[in-house]
Amino acid sequence: MKARNAVSVAVLALGAIASVASFGLSAYQLRYERSAAAVLIDTASVAQLNGFRTGISDLPSAMQIDVLHRNGFDTIDKLNRTIADQRIDLALAEKTRLDDIGQREHAAAMLLFIAAFTCAATLLGAALAVDTNAGPKAAAPLTLI
Repeated sequence: MKARNAVSVAVLALGAIASVASFGLSAYQLRYERSAAAVLIDTASVAQLNGFRTGISDLPSAMQIDVLHRNGFDTIDKLNRTIADQRIDLALAEKTRLDDIGQREHAAAMLLFIAAFTCAATLLGAALAVDTNAGPKAAAPLTLI
């Protein structure tokens, strides 16, 4: 096997390997997103508790305590602590979501790079194979004018 044939086969093999790697990366991109659900749930919890606190703020003190007890809170301070805890959970969920988005963007960039490499390797390997198999070129005859 000629050296040029070996090079063209090697380049085409690299292109094929990169193509297979892009399938794996594509599967990674399609995985289930768990971090989005946590952000939605924590956002809804914080919004609901804030709405509850706002709703009872205009009630008389005795009625406030009665409404708090019926909803599982002993005092307004316990409600405020619960809201603060939910906000901490929301901040952690948002951070996790941001990290997940960053990983997906990195994987998408790698997928684009691998796809471009596959295309370039395939074109280069095909051009080398065609050039190698075209046969020797005849020298143009010299003509003297």
